[in-house]
Amino acid sequence: MKKNLLLLIVITIISFQVYGQKGVELGKKGLEVMNEKDYDKALTYFEKALKINPNQLNSLYYSGFAYEKKKSYKKAIEFYSKCAELKEFPEVFTRRGTCYFLIKEDSLAIIDLTKSLELKPENSEAIMQRAGAYRRTGQYEKLLDDLNSHLQKVPNDFYTKANKATALTMLERYEEANELFINLTKEKPNEYRLYNGVADTYMKMGKLEEALNSIEKALEINDKYANGYITKAEILIKMDKKEEACKAFSKAEKNGFDMEEDAAKKLAIKCNE
Repeated sequence: MKKNLLLLIVITIISFQVYGQKGVELGKKGLEVMNEKDYDKALTYFEKALKINPNQLNSLYYSGFAYEKKKSYKKAIEFYSKCAELKEFPEVFTRRGTCYFLIKEDSLAIIDLTKSLELKPENSEAIMQRAGAYRRTGQYEKLLDDLNSHLQKVPNDFYTKANKATALTMLERYEEANELFINLTKEKPNEYRLYNGVADTYMKMGKLEEALNSIEKALEINDKYANGYITKAEILIKMDKKEEACKAFSKAEKNGFDMEEDAAKKLAIKCNE
């Protein structure tokens, strides 16, 4: 009787091990398929794996990642949250914070991205996403502090420097912003958006000829740049060249600028007077 009971226990343990191993294998197969960008098929494997073991960390995390890639951000957040309950690691907070940012839940995004940076301070993706959330919520001093902190670790991070120039503009520190934008054009001379930054700061400093020359450079590189035409129109209005300004405004509209933006609304009023 004791031998039979012992045998039953051994068989049960082996069965659980085999069953658990099957869940792990399904998770690995899902990851292989996901690497081929077949997210729907990957999710079927992860779902099967989680039926065997609802707490399998990899399948939870990569289910979230697959849903994120499918732009099902709220569903992704569900899986990342389950994952974070089991284990806190920087990537899960970065991913969940990014999803919150993409659905414009900026306060929650900032909390998650801050947590990610506490666990992994050199996480560039987290700091850039948090910068976006700070920018969208108008927390420009915090944005600038964040960017400066990151630049101490990675002084040649181009995109962080570009964001810093934008933050300085928002804080009305136009001369500093202008100088930084100009330096960045030397690093990436074909990045037309930088010239828009140069033009915008020159305009706000009252240097309209310099501003116009800079925005013409941006439009020379990309003649479909809708934001550039809006900046050009704003400069020309300040130069009392209404007819030319309205032509630039029409090009912005033609190239898909959001006409609900404040700058567009103000130009529309001017051009319809």
